[in-house]
Amino acid sequence: MDSLALLCNLYGDGPATLRRLRDAGCTRPSDVDACRVEDLAAVLRTGLDSARRFQREARELASRCDEVRPEDGETIVEPELCAASPLRPALIDGLDLQVCVALRSLGVISLEDLAAVEPLDVSLSLECGVTRVMRLQFLARRLLDTLAVERETAEPQRETLQPLARRPSASSVQSFSPAEPAVTVPEPDLQRDLEAWSAKPVAAPIEGSAGPFG
Repeated sequence: MDSLALLCNLYGDGPATLRRLRDAGCTRPSDVDACRVEDLAAVLRTGLDSARRFQREARELASRCDEVRPEDGETIVEPELCAASPLRPALIDGLDLQVCVALRSLGVISLEDLAAVEPLDVSLSLECGVTRVMRLQFLARRLLDTLAVERETAEPQRETLQPLARRPSASSVQSFSPAEPAVTVPEPDLQRDLEAWSAKPVAAPIEGSAGPFG
């Protein structure tokens, strides 16, 4: 059980409160602490005093441990580590709880969705100015660029492979058996062979012998 579910079970209506908070973009107690009390009361469908009390308990739980340790076989994935960045209140300037609920009702549940949505259609659905939606899109794209740079710098640097030393070619090294050492065969040198052949003594012709033509 994560910390937000624990908070809802202890101080809320359990799964119903948890579902409303998650629909509003709250995924941990610190998100609840960042909401306005009026917005939180509207989401929880309760009064301001109950919303303040619930927010105070969320603040206490967030200060002690933002996430409860997972049980055996259970894995808790932080929203920041997911491929998509889910919308949360106060994630960017101007993104409060009411705006998160309205955007999620339109299917905009992540920063990627907010950056790619048509601002005019969203402004008509939310009944707000198009400039406000465009500002939210600008802040969402800037935050996505920052997160992308952080992911790239967090990746380990790959080691570069060094080229191997050049080995002698098979034509210059000859080995007859594994037990015998390798024999180096000299490269052919035509000029050296001609000089050695010219230096050999020429035998004198035998007297009285006739040539091939008499």
